[in-house]
Formats: sequence, C-alpha cells, structure tokens
Amino acid sequence: MSTNNSSNNSTNNTYFDNYYDYDDYYDYNGILASRNKFKLFIGSCYICYTLILIILQIILFIIFLKKKVMLSNMPYRIMLHLGIYSFSQQICHFISGVYLIFNIKLQTWYGFAVGSVSESSYITSVAFVFILTVNRLDVMFNQQLFPTLSRKIFFTTLIIICHCFFLLLFVFFQLPHFRVFFNPECFCWKFEKSDKKNYIAFQVQNKTVVILLTLSLILYIIIFLKVITMRWQKSSDKQIQLSDMKILFQALFNYVTIVFLETCLLFSNELTWELDNGYSFIDLINVIICGNNTILTYIMSSDIRNEVFKTIWQRHKNNNKVISLRSFSRKFNRNIL
Repeated sequence: MSTNNSSNNSTNNTYFDNYYDYDDYYDYNGILASRNKFKLFIGSCYICYTLILIILQIILFIIFLKKKVMLSNMPYRIMLHLGIYSFSQQICHFISGVYLIFNIKLQTWYGFAVGSVSESSYITSVAFVFILTVNRLDVMFNQQLFPTLSRKIFFTTLIIICHCFFLLLFVFFQLPHFRVFFNPECFCWKFEKSDKKNYIAFQVQNKTVVILLTLSLILYIIIFLKVITMRWQKSSDKQIQLSDMKILFQALFNYVTIVFLETCLLFSNELTWELDNGYSFIDLINVIICGNNTILTYIMSSDIRNEVFKTIWQRHKNNNKVISLRSFSRKFNRNIL
C-alpha cells in the first residue's frame, strides 16, 4: 500500500536536504554510513518476515488445492481469495526489502507495475474482508435474511466483482499521473507525481478503503447486537458454533488492524511517526498487517492446522521410507557382491 502519505508527507527524496544543514561540523559520511546500515537492517527484516509469510501462504494454497472439499465451505473460499491478495502484498514487500538493501529506486515500467500491484492488492484485500464480514452476518442470522437468495451465486458474484475491481485498480495505478514506485530514501511506496492528480490517486485509495471499513463497521455492530440477543436465548438450536466465532474474530482482527493503519495515515501530519533517519513506523505497520490473514488462518482454523500437520507428517514418513529402501538396496547389493 502506498502509505505513503506521499501526498501528505513532506519527506523528500534527499535525506540531507530534509534533516540537516550543510556545514563543516557534521560527519556526513558517518551519517550516510549509519543510514545505509539501517536500510540494510530494515530491508533484511522485510525480506525475512515476508519470506516466512510467503512460505506459510503457499502451504495454505497447497492445502486448499489438495482438500477441495474445504472450498465447499464459503468462508474458506473467501479466505482463499483473500489469501491471494495477501500473498501479492507479501511479494511486493519482499521486493521492497530488496530495493532497500541495494538502494534501488525503480521508476521503470516493472517498478511501477509492482507498486500498482501493492496498492491494488491492499484495497482489494479490504474488499474481501468486507465480503467475509457479510458472510459472518449471514451465518449469525442463520441465512434468514433474503432466504430465497442463493448464497453460492451471491458470494461467488461478489468474489468475481472483487477480482474485476483489482484489475481496474491495477490499470488506474499504472496511469502516468497515478503511478506508484518504491523510494528507498523514504522507506516507502510513493506516488511519482507531486501534484493535484497525485491527490486524486490518494483519495481513490483512501475513500475506497474508508467506505468499505464504514460498511464493515455497521455490519459488526449488527453482529454484536445479534450475539448479545442469542446469548439471552435458551434455545440450543440458536447457539453459536465455535468455528463461526473464530472466523468472525479473524475478519474482525483484519478490520481493526486496517482501521488502525488508516487512522495512522489520517493523522500522519499531526503526530510524529518518523525516526530521525526518516523511517516511518506507518510503513512498518503496513508490512506487518500484510501477514494478518495468513497467520490468523493458522491460529483460528483447526482444520487447516490438522491438514498442515498431516501433510508434513506424511511427507516425513515418505522420505523415511525412501531412505530405508535405499539403505536396504545398498545392503542387498553388497551381500550379492
């Protein structure tokens, strides 16, 4: 995501112009060396963190492909598609770590493409969090709202709309006036142009996210009131299942962290979020929350955890069998000789 408060943040491309006056008393070489070490440290952290997330997300994809019966459950299907855009963000942040380490500032077509994927994936992931919230609302009301509506067709249509929305956003952020690139001097993704059209691009990102978050908030209030009502009811057929609550919590946690990030962006000018070397904690928050869905899927879903353990254990057993067969074959050949 282009936090990048690029339209609101006064960070310039040149670090020294922003933070230091040139005189003979400063050790500029020492400052530059210290800054480069910090960029190396942050870049390494980004790469290590996102690499772990990428591996975990790939395992999730493998599990979903092997156990397609899980995708008959609509929440898992939505989580799969949400995982695709979490995966895209993780790859983009991995690349930004590489940019930091090697101090790369790619204002080229492929650099802009990565920035566009980062922006579009973030906004689309918020849209999928909203869809997951709608699904949880439907479950809490036991599908009594619009009972004649086909849930499969409805949610499948929403999923397709979200993918089309991603494509539109990708094209939008590829337009010359709205392009995004990673600036290692600012540690963040920035809009290339610094003009009113830059502000338009920022507003498209910001207003879309705010609208989706507001709608999600309304749904969470309704869900909360429904949960309170159900707790007062004695009927066992209206009890909430633990699995439903876990998925609800996963959607809610994604929602809260996104709200926190957007709030930080909103008050980025009023509050000090930067270190002396120009690094913004908002960018750190942005990188961290790209792993929310991946990590929470492992924590909240016992079905996923069990399938992961089974897959790893089965692979371990198969490797042991192969090793045993090879050892037996060698011993057998030696005895013959």
